[in-house]
Amino acid sequence: MKKLLLGLMALSSVSAFAQMHMVQLSGYEGSRQDRSLDLYTSNGGSNHSTVSNIALNYAFAFTPTWQLGALYKKFQEEGAGSAKDNRSTYGIFGLWNLSNRLTDTNYLGLKYQMGNLEVKNSAGAKTNDDDTQTLSAEFGHRFLLGKLYDMSYSWSPSAELGVARIDPDTGDNSSTTEFKLNVLKVDVLF
Repeated sequence: MKKLLLGLMALSSVSAFAQMHMVQLSGYEGSRQDRSLDLYTSNGGSNHSTVSNIALNYAFAFTPTWQLGALYKKFQEEGAGSAKDNRSTYGIFGLWNLSNRLTDTNYLGLKYQMGNLEVKNSAGAKTNDDDTQTLSAEFGHRFLLGKLYDMSYSWSPSAELGVARIDPDTGDNSSTTEFKLNVLKVDVLF
């Protein structure tokens, strides 16, 4: 009986910490460049353009309280006779889960992103080349939706306040402040 009880306790402690990996799915209400998880390619159209979008993010839970993650976004549009858009973003983020668990908890987040936006006109000449740096703070709550195939799905709406510094190729620096409500956001823990 003691061995059975010890075995059950060990199994429950392992399963409690088994879901340490997380991917966030969001940005469906915005443009393709704002998505958090996407592998999209489109060919054709009237100007025979090619559009590709890669957006990836991943967070690891060191404890049920602390998570650290990274993100990568790349949007590229190419085509004959049209303007071309090339964006890339790299970033890191940290999350603090206030209830010392990964689901059904309030969380605070801090995110730092570096990016580049390059725009070319239809002749292929570069018209814009901006470097950006963004620091944002986020507050949200994860509501557990359910589990499927040993993965937990949580709806996690949040509010995010960010400050961006833009360094265009013209030499004039500017900064902007942005407030976002992330309503369509799902966190997948596995």
